[in-house]
Amino acid sequence: MAEDKQEATQEMSEQKGLNIVQKLVMASKMIKPVAKDGENSFNNYRFQSEAAIKAAVKPALEATGLMIIPSYEMLNQEDRQGRKGSNHYVDVLGRYDITDGHETLHGSMLGSGQDTAEKAMMKAATAAQKNFYKQLFNISDQETDGDADESPHSTGKTNAPVAYAQDRATFKQLVADFAVKDGSKPNDIYKSIASSAGVTTRFTELSEAELGKLKIALSKITG
Repeated sequence: MAEDKQEATQEMSEQKGLNIVQKLVMASKMIKPVAKDGENSFNNYRFQSEAAIKAAVKPALEATGLMIIPSYEMLNQEDRQGRKGSNHYVDVLGRYDITDGHETLHGSMLGSGQDTAEKAMMKAATAAQKNFYKQLFNISDQETDGDADESPHSTGKTNAPVAYAQDRATFKQLVADFAVKDGSKPNDIYKSIASSAGVTTRFTELSEAELGKLKIALSKITG
C-alpha cells in the first residue's frame, strides 16, 4: 500500500506543470507495441483487436490523468447483397475530446462496419475508436529492431523506419477493409491496384514511393 501511494505521489509530481500535449507525449511513451492477437479467417489476415488496443492505452491514460470522451455521427448506412445474403453497412465519424480537466483537444476518425443492423453500428464505432487510438499514440505491432543498423557483419540492408512500417500496415488494413465491403479477397484487390499503379514489387519489399502509388490507386476505386 505504501509503495502504491509513493508511486501515485511521484506520478502527480511529474505531471505538475505539464500541458495536455506533454501529457499525451508521456502517455505515448508508456504504450508499447501491441501484437496482432485477432484473426480474420475469411479474408486470411491478422489484426490488433479492440480489447488489446484498449488494454494498452487505459493504464497510460490513467497514469497521466487524461480522459478521451467519444461521440459518433452516422454518415451513411445501407444494405448490400453479398455472396452469402444481405449485409448492413454503416459509416460513422467518431469525434474524440481529449481532456485533462483543464485543457481539451479534439480529434476525429472515420469508421466502417458490416453485420446485422445493431452490430454494424457497434463495429463501425469500434473501428473508428481503435484506429484513433492507434494513430494518436502511434501504436505499432512490433518492436523497433535496435540491431538492424549496418555493421561489419550485416548485409547492408536495414529495417524500414517504424513510421513507414506502420504506414504500410495501415494500408494493408485499408485493402482488407475494402475487400470485405466489395465481397472480394484482399489479394485480388492488391493485384488489381498494383497493376493499375505499375507496381511489380512484392508487398514486403515496397519502397515509400511505390506505397504512395498504391495509395493513389486504392483511393480511385474506393472513392
